[in-house]
Amino acid sequence: MKYLIVLIFLPHIIYSQSLILVDSITGIPVENASVYSKNSDVGSVSDVNGRVEIFNFNEFETITIQHVTYNSKKIKLPHSGIKVLLSPKSFILPTVTLNNNQKLLTSSIKSIIRKKVFLLESIEGNSSDLMENTGFVSVQKSQSGGGSPNFRGMEANRLLIVVDGRSLNNAISRSGHLQISSTINPFFLNDFSVYSGPSAVAFGDGAMGSALVFNTISPILNVQHKILTTQTYESSSNTVALNYKSHYSKKNSAHVSAFSIKSVGNLKMGGNRIHGYEDWGKENISVIGNEQLYTNYYSYDFLHKSYLTLNNRSSFLINTQYYNSSKINRFDKLNDFSNGDRKYLEWYYGPQKRFFQSFKYQNKLHSILCDTLVLDFSFQNVKESRHYKKNNTLLKSNRYENLNIFDAGIDLKKHLTRFELVYGIGLRKQNVNSTANLESADGLFFENTTRYPNGGSLINNSFLYTQINFVISKKHELNIGGRGDYNDLSAEFIENGVYSFPYSAINNKNLSFVFSSTLKSKISSNFITNCSFYSGYRNPNIDDIGKVFSKNDKTVIIPNPELKPEKSNNIEAGLVYSFRKKLHFNIQFFNSYIINAIKRSNSSLNGDTMLLYDGLMTRIQMNKNIASANIYGVNFMWIYNLNKKWLFKSACNYVKGIDNENIPLSHIPPLNLKLDAKYSFKNQYVLLNLKYTAWKYENEYDLAGVDNLEEATVDGNPSWHTINLYYNNKLTRSIDVIIGVENIMDVHYKHFGSGLSSSGRNFTVSLQSKL
Repeated sequence: MKYLIVLIFLPHIIYSQSLILVDSITGIPVENASVYSKNSDVGSVSDVNGRVEIFNFNEFETITIQHVTYNSKKIKLPHSGIKVLLSPKSFILPTVTLNNNQKLLTSSIKSIIRKKVFLLESIEGNSSDLMENTGFVSVQKSQSGGGSPNFRGMEANRLLIVVDGRSLNNAISRSGHLQISSTINPFFLNDFSVYSGPSAVAFGDGAMGSALVFNTISPILNVQHKILTTQTYESSSNTVALNYKSHYSKKNSAHVSAFSIKSVGNLKMGGNRIHGYEDWGKENISVIGNEQLYTNYYSYDFLHKSYLTLNNRSSFLINTQYYNSSKINRFDKLNDFSNGDRKYLEWYYGPQKRFFQSFKYQNKLHSILCDTLVLDFSFQNVKESRHYKKNNTLLKSNRYENLNIFDAGIDLKKHLTRFELVYGIGLRKQNVNSTANLESADGLFFENTTRYPNGGSLINNSFLYTQINFVISKKHELNIGGRGDYNDLSAEFIENGVYSFPYSAINNKNLSFVFSSTLKSKISSNFITNCSFYSGYRNPNIDDIGKVFSKNDKTVIIPNPELKPEKSNNIEAGLVYSFRKKLHFNIQFFNSYIINAIKRSNSSLNGDTMLLYDGLMTRIQMNKNIASANIYGVNFMWIYNLNKKWLFKSACNYVKGIDNENIPLSHIPPLNLKLDAKYSFKNQYVLLNLKYTAWKYENEYDLAGVDNLEEATVDGNPSWHTINLYYNNKLTRSIDVIIGVENIMDVHYKHFGSGLSSSGRNFTVSLQSKL
């Protein structure tokens, strides 16, 4: 159900049947607060606007409102007025829900992780840092300005990324490492979640086992004009960032605008080489001391939303987003050697641009077919380019990609006494235009081969889905769902005089069905168990089927029009234990069995195993469907709230992955651990943080080279740990300051799969002001 978030996003105002929950200090809506009654089986959860439906409760009933960061509150219905003020606890705790029960969107689907984005919890320079700080998502980095998230061994185009209900995964999403999450600004976010369970049923193509879901800030009705600004500085990269956000509303409309600009200098790696490899990461041609050259860049982005209430039954939302960056150098390429000299004089990504525009209409029909109907139309334009010039060559290679994405969907929700139903249909169309040239120093241009089919590519996708949540009893809930998907890919090749394929066009059609079932059982007031069985799928895209590409000048990937969808069967079981609201413990076991897994392997073209590509003879490879692969592991987390001052929490993850020949899979991160200790007093707090990642040994890497073993040591990627300290002080009601020291011990390390050494000791400061 791709638009689960949409269905709770734009409810209209019915003053007699809904309440708005807001922070008593800031006036900001409180999302994900639970509302229930001891005298009834029903319950409800507040949405991103703080609005919660109460029509299921009796007229003179007493209801309880609970939220992890606010004091509980009881009110008797009917309540005088629509707005309810909640007083925050003395500490700010990110909203983390580890219950695997995947409820309908109407009830706010529970996630493995749900992190409310508090700007001053820590200084998170980009969305990659935000995800990594959850303790459950690992990140690969090969250049400054982004990172490729990995959850449970799923990365790149196997891990779905959703922003405001729309997938960022597209026709050219790579299978290696995907940096598109860098276009998501954490300052613009309201919350971030990691969904397992029926993620493929809910969100569609690309969710093999999980989905990363981002919701940006929303307009707030009946709010005074509010302005929020933040300024941030980081010493290890000489980063300066400025963010601006403004909320304003009128009688029947609300608006929010946000703008951000960031300048990043060269990143300094750590100098404390406790791993014992003195020269690791110290490439002479791209490093001076501990400064990694060519890692500087800048970016800016913009967001605006307008929410209009047409009447007491319908509403309309316009959502506009734009991101742009400078060129971003590929550090792991610029440090390569060939014949005793630097291999590349230039290797960079051109400015990455993403434009997003959506229009959503919601109407509460209260008919026999549905209670709520949502129409959603959106457009995305993505521009990417790759540029490199080898040493001792006269021409620079330029390759450009322009992608247009059109989405349309109808989503309906129906609530009955003991179950809720959500269903809908949708369409997606993607056009890819790939061009290329060779550029001389004199500004002359010559023909060059394109990365994707030079005659253009097109993907048409259509789907339908449904999901039902049954309340079996007070102790048991069952969620079941299904999704059907039809995908039609076509691409055309125009003769280029360099190489020829035995076909001039590709057409690939696939029909997929996925399902999900989740049972949640409340064993006692302290214990909750959950068990899920669900499937996932990923249609082969243009990058899988039509790409011509060489990663290392030794092998070249060529098109394979016979690819079939990857599919997965997943089993997940977990236990949640809570004791007197002080101790929260969760453990989740998972196993993903992948069928028709897509993997690179040696192949041939017209009987030849070698191909002349970019002036070099390279070994031909293709993406092929292998028999099967298996990924399994465990996620563990606990939170201990000792008292009003002390809070402790920890997260740990272990993942293992092999194919049908017992060969290690790519994208399998090593064991990682995160520990937090937080002390709060008055309007201040101190947060001490430890991050640890175990060793990834050489024999645990994949054979195709996806995980960049050449960027590790001869023994693999050494284990590492960092200690980080943050201090927050609320100076006044309108001014907050946070200072921090990250990687206090100045440890040198690299994230698994990364070509870039991570930051050394980093002093950070952030100032936030509210007007």
